[in-house]
Amino acid sequence: MSTDAAATALFVVGYPTAIVVILRFVPVVRERRLHWLVVHDLAVAAIVAGWALKGDGRAVVINASWFVAANVWYALGGRRRARVTSRRGS
Repeated sequence: MSTDAAATALFVVGYPTAIVVILRFVPVVRERRLHWLVVHDLAVAAIVAGWALKGDGRAVVINASWFVAANVWYALGGRRRARVTSRRGS
């Protein structure tokens, strides 16, 4: 398999999968859907690998940055803020 064919195969799997998860990323973070995050991470890793095979460093950096940002978002999204309750009428 040529490098271009391998990169294309990685894109064909990676992009649609990542997009599906990204479209629902807020619930993935809010509801702590770890399985969805893992699927997303594998898809984005495939995209990054595809761009690396093609030799496009800028695309590697852009997509790897999203990989990091998404995981930081997920990690920080698990923190719950204390809800402030009103004491009116007590």
